[in-house]
Amino acid sequence: ARKVVHQVIYLDDVPEKGIPAMHLVQRMRIAEQTQGKRLHWGSDGDLSVALDEMGDVGQLNYEVWSEPGSPSPEALRAAPDYVYVRRGRRSVNFLRNSLSEESVALSARIVADADARNAYDKALAIQSYLSGRNYSYTLAIPDMGPGPVIETFIHRTRRGHCELFATAMALMLRTQG
Repeated sequence: ARKVVHQVIYLDDVPEKGIPAMHLVQRMRIAEQTQGKRLHWGSDGDLSVALDEMGDVGQLNYEVWSEPGSPSPEALRAAPDYVYVRRGRRSVNFLRNSLSEESVALSARIVADADARNAYDKALAIQSYLSGRNYSYTLAIPDMGPGPVIETFIHRTRRGHCELFATAMALMLRTQG
């Protein structure tokens, strides 16, 4: 009675341990344009998806069909933090985008005020902040002026559409690990 989700995933940088996919993978297929690579089930027993050869893969395109469940808040709080490892070193630079020191400090303050100590509670704290009374959703984007749009959204206009909210949340959370 569960829904199967089809994911089409494009990676510019392939992690060393497994590749991203939603929970409970049912089927997977590597894209034709990725030559000489094959997906297989991970050896750690958690049904993770891995490549036959890691090394310098370059870009990777693949499809995964998953049957995601709905974990409880307790299970999400207990889950280990995901650390992206790239070519033997830890990396949290998922985007070629970063936030100002002011935004990093704001994110840290939000997380500290909520006493959030795990990834799930940090996400809830940032989500609560961005969905609070100081921010509003609109398709009529205000003039953002010069400078980084996401900084203007977070600190000045505080009005925008889903892409601004999602980008702000993702970048704010990434500053908190």
